[in-house]
Amino acid sequence: MSFSRDERSGSAFSDIFSSKVLPGGNAHEYTVVSNRPFMTMKDIMILLLMIVGLFIWMNKTTHWAWMIVVGWIWIKLKNVKQESLLIMRDIGIQVKTTYWSGRTESKFINRLKIQNVVINEGIHLWQVKPYMAILVKDQEKMLIVFENLLPPLHPVLLTTYRGTRRLLFPSDDND
Repeated sequence: MSFSRDERSGSAFSDIFSSKVLPGGNAHEYTVVSNRPFMTMKDIMILLLMIVGLFIWMNKTTHWAWMIVVGWIWIKLKNVKQESLLIMRDIGIQVKTTYWSGRTESKFINRLKIQNVVINEGIHLWQVKPYMAILVKDQEKMLIVFENLLPPLHPVLLTTYRGTRRLLFPSDDND
């Protein structure tokens, strides 16, 4: 299933959402993959302008320009490529973030520590952005799912929310 990252912006890039039930039906995995390329033409043009500007400014010493190139690429490698949520009935949730560098970060939350799963709205500048969060017992901060890619409410967050609640809280009839 594919969706536009921000339906109002008309962006040429879209994120890809996938949902799969793992064998046995006791686990679901929801994944959002950024379809944005590592480097866009805009990034390359800005980088070239920076190198040329520094080359002229530093009186033809290129080591500064190369340091800028390496710093730019290092920043780009820290961008998030994919985020996933693995829900295992009676076990818990694993939230995983994969970066362009290939590095991954995972966090596991035991089912007994999960207080609730909610969809909330946050205000950022002049936008209201929906997000899904996991409320964990004895923690002040909630864990935001798909925190870096912030997919849209429909279909991504609603599908993920309903599937998560169905596995973690099977006795609840209120979705």
